[in-house]
Amino acid sequence: MLQQRQEALREPRYQCAPVRVVEMPKPKGGTRPLGMATVKDRVVPTAMQRVLEPIVEAAVHDCSYGYRPKRDAKQAAMAMRNDLYHRAWGVVESDCQAYCTSIPHRKLLTLLTRRIADGSLLKLITQTRTVGAYVKGQVVPTKVGVPHGSPMSPLYSNIDLNLVDQLWHSRGDPAKRGGPSTATLMTVRQAMCT
Repeated sequence: MLQQRQEALREPRYQCAPVRVVEMPKPKGGTRPLGMATVKDRVVPTAMQRVLEPIVEAAVHDCSYGYRPKRDAKQAAMAMRNDLYHRAWGVVESDCQAYCTSIPHRKLLTLLTRRIADGSLLKLITQTRTVGAYVKGQVVPTKVGVPHGSPMSPLYSNIDLNLVDQLWHSRGDPAKRGGPSTATLMTVRQAMCT
């Protein structure tokens, strides 16, 4: 199977199959759509994620904790606690409801082309974002968002949400403007998305 995937990628005839959408119950009620790709189609996005993660990591702010290697919600909570103890006077809470399934494709591709010049990789990225989904027996085109369950969805989320980090940091020290510390806000932002 790996050799077939490799040959298909070299000849540019690789084509992802649409994902199967399964509604998974959420702990506090409601459901979350989980996109389940075929085993063959999980290989390429997983390889892409391993190639792209170091590139994306170089641009993500240090105060972000969600979906990052060697970082977790406990570390985010400790960073918030330290900020509150040392300099922050409050915490801003946000909820990234249905975030992965609402990421704009064009904006994401624009952000990716700032860091990636390889046209074949960009083509694969476009294909994995627009693969479509089986919903109630029919293939529905994917025009926005990335299905939960994709190896790429956490990475795409961090690429997109990094704009929030950049904007917050570009405005200077929030404490001088009467707001919570940068690390506190971004820690919360990322912790809420995990």
